[in-house]
Amino acid sequence: MRFRVALKTLDTKTNDELLLLFDRAAFTLGFSSLGMRTEELVDTETAIVLLAYVLGKHELRLARFVPVLVMWLSRYHSLLNAQKLSKMAREMESAVGELAIFRLVALALKASDPRKFRNFLILPLTQPFYLEPRLRSLVDQKLKDQGFYPGLSKETGLMISASAFAARESDLLPEHTLFRRNEQLRHRLIHGATYRSDATLLLRDRPQMTAKELADTLMLSYEPAHRLSADIARYRALGFALGNEASS
Repeated sequence: MRFRVALKTLDTKTNDELLLLFDRAAFTLGFSSLGMRTEELVDTETAIVLLAYVLGKHELRLARFVPVLVMWLSRYHSLLNAQKLSKMAREMESAVGELAIFRLVALALKASDPRKFRNFLILPLTQPFYLEPRLRSLVDQKLKDQGFYPGLSKETGLMISASAFAARESDLLPEHTLFRRNEQLRHRLIHGATYRSDATLLLRDRPQMTAKELADTLMLSYEPAHRLSADIARYRALGFALGNEASS
C-alpha cells in the first residue's frame, strides 16, 4: 500500500473499509487483541498515521487501542523514521484536517526521545477533541476530578482523562513474534530506521522499481531516491546479493 495512493481514497472509504485499514495497521504493529480479519502488512509509518486517522473518527469501540498505540511508541520509537513519519502526518492533515490522535502520537514520541523527535511541531488543536463527543459532560467532570491523561493538558486540546483507559502488556505481541512478522522492523533493528534500510528491502523484492517510484514510496524527493537506487544498483553490479536477515 502506497501512502499517497491510500490518502487519495480515504474520504471515499466506508466505515467497514476504514476498519479493515485499521486491522491492517494494527496487524503490522503487532496489536494482539484483534478479531483478525487480515494478515496484510503495511509500511510502519503508514500504519501509525492510518491508526491516528481511524482512531480519531470517534469509534468508541476502538478507543481502547489508543493506549496500546502509545505503549507501542514508547517501546519501539527507535525503529521509526522521524522525518518520514512527520512528512506523512503533514500530508494527511493537509488532506483531511487535524489529526487529534497524531498530536498524542507526537507527544508520546517526544517524551520517549526528545532529541530524535525534536522537530515534531505540536500545535494545539483548534477544537477540543473527545474520544466520544456524546459523553462530553461526563469526560469534563472526570477531567475536573482526576486530571488529564499523562502528558496531556487543556492546552493540547486532547480531552482525555487520567483514567480513560489503560494498556496491558498482553495487548502487544511478544517482541520475537513481532519481528518474525514484520520484516521492515526486523531489518531496521540491524540497519537502523533509515531510508536506505527501507530502499534495500524494496529493491530486493522489486529490482525494476524506478527512482521515481522509490521516491514516491519512501516519501522522498527524487534526487536522494535516485542516489539510493544508484548505490544499490552498483552494489548488485559488483556481484553482491541484497541481505535477507533470517526470521528464525
